[in-house]
Amino acid sequence: MRHTTPQAAEQLARQRLKERVQEVARVLWKGCEVKTFGSSATGLNLAGSDVDMAILGTGVKASTCGDFDRAQKTTVQQQLSSLLRALEQNGVAISSEAVLTARVPIIKFSSNIWITDVVPPRAVSLPCDVSIGSENGPKAVLWICRQVQRHTLLRPLCVLLKCVLKKWSLNEPRHGGVGGYLLVALLVGYLQHEGDALQDSGDALRGFLRYYQSFDYGILAIAPATDNGVRAKTELTFRGSPPYLAVEDPQQEGRDIGGTAYAFRDVKAAFKRLLDLLVPENTLDEAIEQSVLRTQTIPQADYLLYQQQMMWQQQRNTNLILQQQMVQQQQQAFLQRQQMMTFPQQHALRHSQLKMQGMQQTVQQQKVLLQQTKQVMTLPQQHALRQSQLKIQEMQRLSTLPTLHRQWNF
Repeated sequence: MRHTTPQAAEQLARQRLKERVQEVARVLWKGCEVKTFGSSATGLNLAGSDVDMAILGTGVKASTCGDFDRAQKTTVQQQLSSLLRALEQNGVAISSEAVLTARVPIIKFSSNIWITDVVPPRAVSLPCDVSIGSENGPKAVLWICRQVQRHTLLRPLCVLLKCVLKKWSLNEPRHGGVGGYLLVALLVGYLQHEGDALQDSGDALRGFLRYYQSFDYGILAIAPATDNGVRAKTELTFRGSPPYLAVEDPQQEGRDIGGTAYAFRDVKAAFKRLLDLLVPENTLDEAIEQSVLRTQTIPQADYLLYQQQMMWQQQRNTNLILQQQMVQQQQQAFLQRQQMMTFPQQHALRHSQLKMQGMQQTVQQQKVLLQQTKQVMTLPQQHALRQSQLKIQEMQRLSTLPTLHRQWNF
């Protein structure tokens, strides 16, 4: 486990990141509270995994499942945009992205946290997701912690399966994969179904993989809050037609959380591959420490795909080298022609280049101005916009290089 779970420096960085986000948020909304949830709060996180945060107390009514009405969602989107700007201005957020059209709007960013409490001191880069007004994440932490205490095999199983899903890019819910909360629900559903009979970690892993290979997805749903871990699929409420994988939310009876994993058939195939790789004598800890997945030979289909990708990459590299050589040849030809020019011609060329740069800057400034006034325009402003567009087109025509080339016979 020591190679997959966060080390001391990263744990400190996660706490410092929460403190910095809270400082910025409380400038915008005095008295608000930043809560971490997800794997960072439950201790089931991998090294380098996301830090999930929810901000409560910003004036938005807290939502249990992220189901905001239209007015609330608009307010949340505006607050997230303001928060992201403040985080960027204070140097907390880099490489940021606002995902505001999702059912639960979030902002995503990376942050570099300098840790001096370790030897040697170093900077830790962490990805972070922040939401506002959604309290189901922090509430889920309590349920997961109770399950970790109840099922001793839950944590090692969860860490290994997260490694597997991440290796095969099946861990992102927005791409139809299985996220951390859903994975815990699947594991608890299996452990509830098996009862107290499981003791060996290797047997538990193989049993989990076999269980979801033979599970009847057509009529059953995984229900981690029930005693036997299953219930009829018809007892759940779905948005539209029932999905292939149905999982009841342990925090809200009848609510499905499995519909987001629309690529679960690929996950099921990955579980089958993992089951084929495990030999009977492997325990769970040995599977992690010996990195079973990394020592296996690549199957024939994957090897052919790998060869094809390498051929494409080699062709792209060759094309890039040819393009660079062509640019160098053009630059050398231009320098040779410039050396053959008289002093007045060189002066005129430099003057034309400066004029061209000025016109390009003017064009860019006018484009920015047009973009800012695009949505609120009166009739006179629309007429002025048309005139500016014609002027931009004329500037672009005058600033083209062929005119200069014809003038100096390049």
